[in-house]
Amino acid sequence: MHWSKSILIGATAIALFPMSAVAEERGFYFALGAGVEYGPEYQGSDQYEFSPIPLIELGYNFGNPWDTSIAFVGDGLELTVYADDRFSFGAGVGYGGGRDSGDNAIFGGLQDIDDGVTVSVFGFYAPVDYLSFDLGVTKFTDGTEGLEANLGVSTGIPVTDRFEIGFSLGTTYMDDDAAQGFFGVTNAQSAASTAGLAPFNASGGFTSVELTIDFGYEFTENIFGVASIGASKLIGDAKDSPFTKDDINPSVSVGLIYEF
Repeated sequence: MHWSKSILIGATAIALFPMSAVAEERGFYFALGAGVEYGPEYQGSDQYEFSPIPLIELGYNFGNPWDTSIAFVGDGLELTVYADDRFSFGAGVGYGGGRDSGDNAIFGGLQDIDDGVTVSVFGFYAPVDYLSFDLGVTKFTDGTEGLEANLGVSTGIPVTDRFEIGFSLGTTYMDDDAAQGFFGVTNAQSAASTAGLAPFNASGGFTSVELTIDFGYEFTENIFGVASIGASKLIGDAKDSPFTKDDINPSVSVGLIYEF
């Protein structure tokens, strides 16, 4: 079975996902599933909640020598320009990157960060079997209007023909605009805050590191079970932000996927 990382940057998602796009045959492919995650209400929160996770992938493989494909994944559209067992790259557009003042009491009185179109590029490189590096860079066109990059290294271990375990270590980098938007507090925001937040200037830099253990099980040739256990640790200015109540956030997710 083939697995790939969800490319939904900046959000927690079930990490293992069967990817029909690795098939070189020309035509459409479709996978549908659902999952649930238990994790923090926001990054840095000390309050946790259950959240549903829709798992949807609809795409088309052009069947050319580059194995080019285009797919709707999550809430975005991805174009994989080139893909083989060792290397792939592409670009995508999505929608998100916002924050609602009603998400948590700590945001009370603050202006919402608007959702907007996101533009991303991504790449994947596997120098040897069971070891891969991935990089994704996302530009927010609205809201913070900042830039975020995610870099990770992963290894997958096939325990049996049907069961696989993966280990991933990643880090997130934000530019000044994104860091200030998500972790900073302006003087005006401080004055309006119902939570009594003090002004705080968040500079760009690495904001977090993440460690994840993923599990995938192939029940049949079409039905897959996935699970993920992980933790994220805020670092730098993100750790010192007035929004941060706990700099270490564990999370657990499980899901079931049917591949057509």
